[in-house]
Order: sequence, then structure tokens, then C-alpha cells
Amino acid sequence: MEKYFENLKREIDKVYDISNKAKKSGKDVELFVESPQASDKNNRCIDIISTIYPKFNEFRNQIIDRILKLEEVYGVGADEVALEISKEIAEEKFFRFSNKEEAICAGLRFGCAYNTKGVVGAPIEGITNVRIDQKDNFLYIYYAGPIRTAGGTAQVFTLFIADYIRKALGLNRYIPTKEERERYYTEITDYITYVTRKQYKPSEEEVDFLVKNVPVCITGEPTEKREVSKHKELERVETTRIRGGMCLIYLDGLPLKAEKLFKKLKKYGEKFGLTDSWSWLEDFIKLKKKKKENKEKGGYKFLEEVPAGRPVYSMPNLTGGFRLRYGRSRNTGYGCFGFHPATLHILDSFPAIASQMKIELPGKSCTVGVCDTIEGPVVKLKSGEVIKITSVKEAEECKNNIEKILFVGDVLVSYGDFLENGVKLIPSPYTEELWRIDLKKFSNLNFNKRRFEELLKNPYNISEEEALNLAEQGVPLHPKFIYFYNHLSKEELINLTEFINSGDLKDGKLIIKNDERIKLLEKAVIPYLLSSDRQYIIVENGRSLLKTFENIQTEKILDENEENIYKLISKFSKYIIKDKVTKYIGARMGRPEKAQMRKMKGSPQVLFPVGQKGGRMRNLAEVDYLITEISVFSCPEHGDSIYPFCIRCGKHLRNPKIMKKQINVKGLLNECYNKLKGEKFSIIKGVRGVSSKHKIPEPIEKGILRAKYGLYVFRDGTIRYDMVNAPLTHFKPKEIGTSVEKLRELGYEKDIYGNPLERDDQILELFPQDFIISTYGEESAADYFLRVSKFIDEELEKFYGVGKFYNAKRKEDLIGHLFLDIAPHTISPVVCRLIGFTDNRCHYAHPYLFAATRRDCDGEENGVLFLMDTLLNFSREYLPEKRGSISDAPLSITTLINLEEVDDEVYDMDIVFEYPEEFYLKCEERAYPWEIKVRKVGDILKDNNHCIGFTIDTLNINHGVHITKYKEVGDMVDKVMRQIELAKRLNAVDEKFVAQKIISSHFLKDVKGNLRTFFKQTFRCISCNTIYRRPPLRGICLKCKGNLVLTVSEGTISKYIEASRKIAEYYHISDYYRQQLELLQTQLENLFGKKARQKSLSAF
Repeated sequence: MEKYFENLKREIDKVYDISNKAKKSGKDVELFVESPQASDKNNRCIDIISTIYPKFNEFRNQIIDRILKLEEVYGVGADEVALEISKEIAEEKFFRFSNKEEAICAGLRFGCAYNTKGVVGAPIEGITNVRIDQKDNFLYIYYAGPIRTAGGTAQVFTLFIADYIRKALGLNRYIPTKEERERYYTEITDYITYVTRKQYKPSEEEVDFLVKNVPVCITGEPTEKREVSKHKELERVETTRIRGGMCLIYLDGLPLKAEKLFKKLKKYGEKFGLTDSWSWLEDFIKLKKKKKENKEKGGYKFLEEVPAGRPVYSMPNLTGGFRLRYGRSRNTGYGCFGFHPATLHILDSFPAIASQMKIELPGKSCTVGVCDTIEGPVVKLKSGEVIKITSVKEAEECKNNIEKILFVGDVLVSYGDFLENGVKLIPSPYTEELWRIDLKKFSNLNFNKRRFEELLKNPYNISEEEALNLAEQGVPLHPKFIYFYNHLSKEELINLTEFINSGDLKDGKLIIKNDERIKLLEKAVIPYLLSSDRQYIIVENGRSLLKTFENIQTEKILDENEENIYKLISKFSKYIIKDKVTKYIGARMGRPEKAQMRKMKGSPQVLFPVGQKGGRMRNLAEVDYLITEISVFSCPEHGDSIYPFCIRCGKHLRNPKIMKKQINVKGLLNECYNKLKGEKFSIIKGVRGVSSKHKIPEPIEKGILRAKYGLYVFRDGTIRYDMVNAPLTHFKPKEIGTSVEKLRELGYEKDIYGNPLERDDQILELFPQDFIISTYGEESAADYFLRVSKFIDEELEKFYGVGKFYNAKRKEDLIGHLFLDIAPHTISPVVCRLIGFTDNRCHYAHPYLFAATRRDCDGEENGVLFLMDTLLNFSREYLPEKRGSISDAPLSITTLINLEEVDDEVYDMDIVFEYPEEFYLKCEERAYPWEIKVRKVGDILKDNNHCIGFTIDTLNINHGVHITKYKEVGDMVDKVMRQIELAKRLNAVDEKFVAQKIISSHFLKDVKGNLRTFFKQTFRCISCNTIYRRPPLRGICLKCKGNLVLTVSEGTISKYIEASRKIAEYYHISDYYRQQLELLQTQLENLFGKKARQKSLSAF
């Protein structure tokens, strides 16, 4: 691993050297690369905070030395370190501040930066101010919108820091008045109603409880134009408008993270004197739990909304859904669950690899991964036969002939996902992994020893004869030959027993005379075929089924008190029969998978202003002269320049002035064409105006080159491609399309078993900063970055006067080159190396890499960009002058991952090759995950040469659906029809529930919202896109004299009404929603007029 990191650092330094050489040409704002290498977390923190408090740079070494000493006591990244260093900064132990409030604010911000690993902008943009009340001597903390980038737990941890500082400096506790408490609830309610909906809406009692007990005053700057609906003029509240930052703390923070905060309090509250002011958290958790218990039964969170076109796959209270199965494959874990690839196809291809699912447990959502070792779906065909689907080929062959999906298949969930979410373990079904544990206990079997060892290594492939042989000797019957008997009642079990025993064995198949009891086979999900005359039922593996029920005394079953059907069968059968299923997990579709280029509004290709002259397309090629506010540099020899260099002599210029200036755009464009000596383009898309602080535009040459290769620029000057995060700890060369020889060059020398790398089907452990990108579609990531590499080469050669770097002619030439992976709202992307490609619409990377970006894999997405592109083209001078603009900007670059400095969520990921028997026993007890010791990432933080395991393998990570049907079906009504048709076929879904939810949670809200918007709509010029709140008296655009049009049409409002009415009638949904639809229909008819309907002659 050390060799890998050495090579990586060498390549990083090489790219930096070339970039710095290019920068010295003087054609950019600075003569050096503006994204420095961040050596570690502590330096990143100081880099961030010093942008506001420059003195931190002067005392960098003293602060870092103190942090290192604290880390020796408490551990790297520990909360206790953040608390202590924040207090010492606030106490001005390192240097003096202008006043006490500034010192407290600096301490609080630094503690937040340390807690978030120095990779988000929340410390400087999310915490805007601190103020001490002059009368009552308590602390105000001012929050703003960007505090959300810290994440819920880190948000509320800042309150711990503030309280710790408050006590150290002898400040009083905040005691709110009754009116202030009521103002908080009003403001939070208004925020949810008028600004944005949130995951959790606290009750008035909860808000009142929190405000009364939080020891500091949570406030913020007004972020909305709207005033609060009441309690406006309060003495200690500075504004009458909604404060978004404050609302985020009381919505995303305290209510949702109270349990985590209380866990922290129990750990170190006494030592840091926090217990007395935060012990109320325990009472709040009880209050929250009571509210949850009072909710209507069956009100599952993930089913509160069912968006149109996004199907429900499984409902918790119905049989045949996703069967919980414990384990981690090499492409699952860390928020990603495993599903059989055939399952994706039989669910009408709605779930695709890397799409998101909203789930019942253990968390809120997951990303879809594939694992073909787990159980696939069982379906009833239109022919009446029931079959088990074991491959994608079988699924594609039969998916149009399915009448009912009796069982959708397994969902593979890791121990680590239960641990991270703090959810109690659930008893495991009897799977091949448990059967292997049982088999190990039998040492003296009358069984072939070699075959015995093979079964211990691979318990999935076993014949019926072998399973029965072992079962005769006391080994529990293999799960392959156990069915879903718990779907049956005792009476049905008796009937099934008699039905099975009425059959005869022929060539290992059970032949049963067909009668109405066939439904019991279907209910127990037992696959069967029918004879050509449909008179007989044919059951494959019939011997094991017959032997299971042979000689069972049915008359005794009803007398037994045992309700567990498996235990009943096991008691009367000659074999030990264990539970096939213990828990079905509910799930529905979340966000579709994503792999697409990043574009800003208007899809600009250069950050150069075009004003209104560029027309609707903002086309720079159409502009001749332009008067705009822009930076003006001065060359002492050749006069003014809008660039930081003289276009005549090339001298680098500084200290621009901002002024309104007429620019000869056409002349500049022609000069650029002459310099580049290339073709001219009819469209080069710019921006309306430059929104950065100093109004410095990007060189037009870069825009010309981007237009040549069909590329688009982001607001900071870089080119990006967004992809869903998918975890991968191990891979096979054939899965990523990279040759064995190339992988050896990249440092992959041995497989996970220590064998030399020689074949493309060997399993290799992925290096922590290597990743794989998508090749799916015409605008795939691989094709896009190939074009970007050509753009950079031409930019280096023709603009900077430096030699080409990539020289790539095909996508495979990009392998081994360096990229950056950046999460939304962060400011320190992580270097990664490309090693291959995938057919899926996502990017695969090691969980460590995603953790370094502070993201997991439960549906999150990151941006990917070339390291060279960032170093050449990023500039802080291009960032808009507004709060939140630094989020998503590569202000510094994390070059090498330190596992002790990544997001600690990854520490819970299990890394064993097999779960111990003790784990399954704890599952039976429904224990908490932390009550059982399973080796995980957190146990190996200081071991750089550790080996990561996985419990269940998969044949190929690319097998499955690559693009969701949701994206392929264009019309929303068609999507809904498919959604409801799928619900009809699913045994585990109530289609009437789905139909009602679509109307109540989507269509009704959509129609009402659009109707409300219609009356508040704006007017748009069709020529220049200027928006008017009210149409001018002239009736035309005042800027270009173009025609004006409405921005909300009748069709936008009424598009779902007819579909909703048809669904409502067919499924007999509740009168309440039907009446709402009728009222809306009447309202629309009154507004737009009743539609004339053609009548037949019979109507007269």
C-alpha cells in the first residue's frame, strides 16, 4: 500500500508541476495553481478559517501542535478535541481578537471545521456571527443556509461547542419568553409551508420543549422575503422575516439528531460540564418516541409519499416482498443493498443498478447493487405454472408472461448498515451461510470428505441427493429445498401435507393430480410445472418435498400450541426444517440512477458576459459590442485590458478596477480565433453577466475550445460530470474492461488469495483511491472525459504554450490518469485514479474514497473532474459573490486519504469473510448491533496493510438493468399506468393503496400547487427571456420589444386531472379524495371554461 501511495503522490506532483508551469505564462488571474494540496485535516481547517481570520496562518504551527497533543489524549478527529481547541481559541490563548464576540465566533467556527474534517464551507458560511446580549449576557448564534452542508449531527454539535465556550467565559443561559417560544414555532411552520418541505415536522410541543432547554439562542439572518405570519415585533428578535439557518437547526438538526447527541453526551458530557445543561435530551427522546407511537399504525415513513411513476416494490405487512438476508458483497455495504439481477428485470426494469430505493429499514434509503448468489424471484406465469428465476436470461424470457410475482427475491443488507443506523437486529432466515455454520458442527458424517470440504467453501451448489443424505444424518435440510411455509395457516398446512403425500415420484419429480389445492403450492411459493393436458402438477426436486412431509400426522397439528409453522413441520417431519423467511422489507423507488454532465442554467461554455445581446441562447458569436460592468486592468504600455494580462505584450496585470465599459466582443473573438488558428463556431454560449466579486471574465479562448468539443463550464471554471456513488471493494479485470497487463502496470500484482494476477476472472482488492466510470449512453462519462482530455491538451498547447499531456485517442488511454471526486457542498475534493469502466450509470469507488468526500452510498451522487482541468482552469475569482458560492469549489485538494480523517460512518462497515455464529444468535435475541463483535473498518484504522473481506460473492457487478424504465418512458401518465400494472402483479403490494397514494401525495398536490402558481405567475419575453412580475403597459418587452407569454399554462395545471379521475373510479378510492378531484375539476372549468364534448347521435 505504501508503494501505491508513493506512486500516486508522484503522479500528483507531476500534474501540479505542469499546471504551475502553464500558470506562469500569466494568462490567468494568478501565476500559480489556486487549489493547493491539503496535506491533512488540521491544515485544511486552518486554510478554511484563515480566509476570515488571517492570523490563523501566523499561528498555524502552534495551533496544530496543540491539536496533535489533544489527539494523543482523545484520538484523531474526536469531539473532545473540537471542544477543547474551540474553547482555547475563544479564550484567546493563541492570539488576541478585536473583541470577545469575535473570539467566540472564531472558536466556534474552528470547532465546526475540525468536526467536519475541513472539507465543507459550513464553518465560514453556515455560522455567520456570534453576539452577546448586552442586557442578559447570553449568547446568540447566527446560522445561515450553508450550515446544511455540515450535516445534521455536525450542525447540532456546534451547540455543544457554543455551550462549552459559554460556560468557560461565564456567560448566562438563554431563557426565552413565551412570545419568543411561540415565534420559533410559527417561523418553523412558515418555513415548511412557504419555503421548503422537510423530512421531519416537529410538533408545537416539541419545538417549545427544545427552545426552552437549548442554553444558547439559535438565530440567524433573514433569508426569505416573506415575513413570519405572527409574533413579528419582538424585542430580542432582530427581524420580522423568516430565518432559514435557524429553521434548519430546529428541523434537520435537533429533532432528528437528538439520539446521536444524547449518545455523545453520555460519552463525555460529565467531563466537559455539559450534562447539567443537556440532560433534557433524554426527556425529548421520550417525547419524540411517544409521538411516534401515537401515529396511526401502518404509517410507514417510506410510504408517506408515493410519487407518480415510481413504483412500490414491497409493503411491510404483505407476504412475498424483499426477504431480509444478512451479508455484504464486494459491491454492497455502506448504504448500498444487494438485489438479484433477475429481480430488477421482473420489476419491469424500474429498479436499475445505482438507482435509489426508499426503504423501511435499517435506514431511510439505499442504492441498488446486484448479487446473483442470493435468492431470485419466484413468479406465476400466465400459463398457471410457478417458476423460480435464477438468471437475467430467464427473467428476460418470461417477464412479459408473468401473471403474479409471488416473491420478489432477497435484499442483502450488511451488519454495518444496521450498526450505523442503530437499528435492532432481526432474526435471520435460514440461508446457505447459516447452513454452512451448521455443517461445520458435523465432523463424522458418512459423506465424501472432498465433497464435504467443497460444500464448506461453496454451500450454494448442492444436489437434492446430497442435501437429503446430510439431512438423514441430522444436518438441517439445505435452504434450497425449504419453501415459504409460514405463509400458511395450520389448516392450510394440513391440506398441503395431504396434497403432497397424494403424489408419486417419477425420475426424481413429484407428480400430483391437479385440483383446487394447487393454490397452496402457490401460496407456499413452491415452483411447479403443469402437464400438457394440465391434469397433473410436476414438482422438480420433488423427492425432498415429499420426504419433508412424509409420515406427518396431520391430525396432531391442530392440537399443537406452536404457531411457528416451520417449528411445527420440523416437529413432525423426519428432517430439521428451519425458517425460510423471518422478515419482509418494504421498499419503493426513490431517485433514478444518474450519470450526466454538469450544466449551469443556460449551459454556458465560457464565463464571459454576453448581456441581452446574446439572445435567448446567450451566444457570444452574435455579440458585436457590449456595455457591461466588468474588471479593467491597466497595462502601463498598452492601456486597458479586461483580462489579467495584456493582450498585446502578454504582461501579467494586477489590481483591477470595476467599471461599466464598452467591449468590442467581435474584435476579441476574432483575435482569439487567430491565436488558436482553428475553425470558427456559430454558437459559443456565455453568461448574462459576471457575478464574481471583481467581475473578472474567463478568457474567450477557453470557451472556443470547449465549444469545439461540445463541453460546458461550471461556475468555477471547471468541467464536471455527476454520477451516483456505488461502493466497490473488490473487482474482476473483465468487469471493468481493463487488461491484466495494464492492471499490473497500475500496481495490481496479486489477487485476494495471494495468487499472481494472470487471468481476467481473478478477484482483486480495489486500491482506496482508484475508481471506475460509466460508459453507458451516447454522452457517457468515458466519452465526455475523452473530449475533455482533448480540450485540455489543446488548451495547454495553444493557449498556455506548453506541450500536450494526455494524447488520448480512445477512452482506454485515460486509464491511469488522475481525477477529482467532489461531493456537493464540499470544498476539498479527493484525488482518484481511473482504472476501468462500467456499463452501469454510476461510478464505482472504494467506500474509503466516498467517506473522504463525506458521502455514503444510499443514493448520494458526487461530481467527477480531471485534476489537470481543476489546476489549470479553477479560480476563486470566478465564484459568484454570494453566500454559499464556495460550496462545490475545489479550494484545496485532498491528495492522499488518511483513514483516521475520513467520515466516521465508514468505520461501521464490516470487513469479514463470514459472519460468526454468535452474530446470528444475537439476531435471534433481537439485540442491538453493537452487542456483538464483528470486525469492521473502525478496528483497523492504523493498519495500512489490512485485508477487506466480503461474505457473499457475485458473478458480475454489471449484470442487471442499466437504465431505469422511469427514464425510458417519457409521458407521466404512461409511467403511472406501468406503476399500477406492476403493483397489480406484485403479491407484496396493495394496488388500491398505491393508486390512492399517487393521487393524494402527488397529483392533488401538483394540481393545487400549479393552480396557486397560475394566479401568481410571471411573464416571459420569448426573445431575451426577461421575466416580468406584471406585463408592461405596452404589452411588449421593454428591453428588446419581443412578445410576452405566460409562464404557467392551462395544460400544466390540468394534465393529471383526467388520469386521476380514471384511477379514482377504477380503484374506488376514498370519497374524500374523489370529492377533492371533483372540486378541482369544477374550479378549472370555471377558470378556463368547460370543454366541449362530442356526443353521439344516440345521446339525442
